[in-house]
Amino acid sequence: MSAILTELELGVRYTWGGLDKQVIKRSHVFAANLIRKAVHYGEGDVVKFGIWTERQPAGTYSSYGRLPRVRRKAVKRGSIGWKHYASAVQIDGPTLRGNIDVGIGALLRQDSLKSLGRNKANTLFSFIDEQMEEAISSLVFEIGTDIYGTGDGADGETLQGQKTIIDTTASYAGLAVGDVGTDDVDGLNRWSGHVDTNSGTNRSIGLEDVSAMLANLRRGTGEDDPEDIMVYMNNKVFNTFNLLLEGQHPQTNENLAKLGFKNVEYDFATFVRDEMAPANQMVFINHNSFWLGIRNSADFDFLGFQQEDDSVVGHVISDLALICSDRHRQGRIEDISTI
Repeated sequence: MSAILTELELGVRYTWGGLDKQVIKRSHVFAANLIRKAVHYGEGDVVKFGIWTERQPAGTYSSYGRLPRVRRKAVKRGSIGWKHYASAVQIDGPTLRGNIDVGIGALLRQDSLKSLGRNKANTLFSFIDEQMEEAISSLVFEIGTDIYGTGDGADGETLQGQKTIIDTTASYAGLAVGDVGTDDVDGLNRWSGHVDTNSGTNRSIGLEDVSAMLANLRRGTGEDDPEDIMVYMNNKVFNTFNLLLEGQHPQTNENLAKLGFKNVEYDFATFVRDEMAPANQMVFINHNSFWLGIRNSADFDFLGFQQEDDSVVGHVISDLALICSDRHRQGRIEDISTI
């Protein structure tokens, strides 16, 4: 690598240190929450995690009776493969020549940025800053889109998003919906999400529909419930939901508000606006069992610069895995009429 490319790389790392924080600042709320609370992993082609399939033996016993014994396997293993994301940072020859009258070859032959002169060096770094902004914005858009999708596109190279995870028939993490047994309370498959649909025809919903979905997702006791449930929806659905709350005097989640995300709280859940969310839907996520995995060695890492034809190119990369250990605590209301 030429000396000038080494200087440019060091300059980017200094200016754009902590790229994960830069990504969070530019992300839409669902992606930002996942990245902010991400779990970091090391080596391995897949992420493996445990799933409880049934309760442990429990009950009463009499004097001199035997205590309950664990006679069965109560945990299954799910596994999710890593998805690899990248965005390019490029300085092309025509732009370079047109603005500082230096070609790529001449640039790479420089001993240092000082030999360019201050004005030209500053112009060069301004190009790089613009490119980094674009690279991060593009990466944020891809991740923000994919977490709401299915993961079937691009030969399975994209994240398996909520559309697959919150489903009553689709397999996920190597397990079919019937592989994990049934829920003790509602008798439905533990490995399936809750989907309230109107078969593609939009309809009005009320707060009773929202509360019914929340009741499906919880196994706790109201205000003391430790479950972290957030409900994501686009602007039109958010505005419609706000009309439903008229007279309810809802509060705001101040932690999210400080990050710039408009939200309201209702029935001990946080409802937040995310323009990346699918139209006419509310997506209910219990973040205690739904998280993003990031590989330590690809945590929005900048790879440095190299020459490619008449340009200098660098890349920001990240290895990601979207993980849900309890599909039955996730839900979606579809086909919502909006104002």
